[in-house]
Amino acid sequence: MRMNGLPENTTFLFRMIWFVKKFFEGLTLADFAVWVSMLLILTAIFFLVPAEIRVLLQLNKDNFFVWQLFTAAFVHGNFEHLLDNVISFAFVFGLELAIVAKMPDLRIRFYKIFAITLLVVPLTTNTVDFLFSPSNTTLGFSAVSSAIYGLLFFVIICFINKDLDKKIDYQKIYWALLVYLLLLLVITVFVSPLVAAITVNLAAVAILTKKYNLKPRKIWNYFKQDPYRIQFLTLAAVLILGLSVMFQLQFAEGYSVNYKAHCLGACIGIILPVIIEK
Repeated sequence: MRMNGLPENTTFLFRMIWFVKKFFEGLTLADFAVWVSMLLILTAIFFLVPAEIRVLLQLNKDNFFVWQLFTAAFVHGNFEHLLDNVISFAFVFGLELAIVAKMPDLRIRFYKIFAITLLVVPLTTNTVDFLFSPSNTTLGFSAVSSAIYGLLFFVIICFINKDLDKKIDYQKIYWALLVYLLLLLVITVFVSPLVAAITVNLAAVAILTKKYNLKPRKIWNYFKQDPYRIQFLTLAAVLILGLSVMFQLQFAEGYSVNYKAHCLGACIGIILPVIIEK
């Protein structure tokens, strides 16, 4: 018996190779070009642009130029900072491209949203930092990476719509996400971040299970039809848990990352498709 080209009796390694091959199936040369170009731009600015020029590109309240509201997103303070953002962007954006590749009709819409995100997020987050942050300098691609992270919700919902031949109301998902994040923040005020994450996520699972009657056999049959689907469930789970962590970092003692930029970027990434596709 075969499941969409995958023999039933195969080794774990063979299955993993098959999953990876199928996951990236459909990617075009243009997709790879955009993916690699973004990574090269970030890396080139760090290694090839002189330090005195990079200082002028980062947002600096004491030496402010209007272009810094945009360029600060593409400048990094050290190699570790650059590496963190390059790896996170490469991973998340690569996953999005892999999903979009299965839906050619989504490709143009996705790149339109991606381009607007690259423009809106730096201007928005850096303006907020300029007006409200106590720090005199701001730099880094973190907010944009977080926004790309937020776009995964839109991409996953589009895939589910196509896969199940259903129409999920993205705006309802958007409001549900805002309620989810608000509850997470409120509960974290009273209990530890770990307890808050477990409580809110278990509540979300219980609500979804009841609403969609998600019985174990029903779930098993869904994945048995196409084992490729499990990658997207895993992706969605990682995404939700990632947001849980991101919105709790503000409570971590000694955490130096600009969590406000991460959170604002993620929210913009979730909201933009609702506005653009309206």
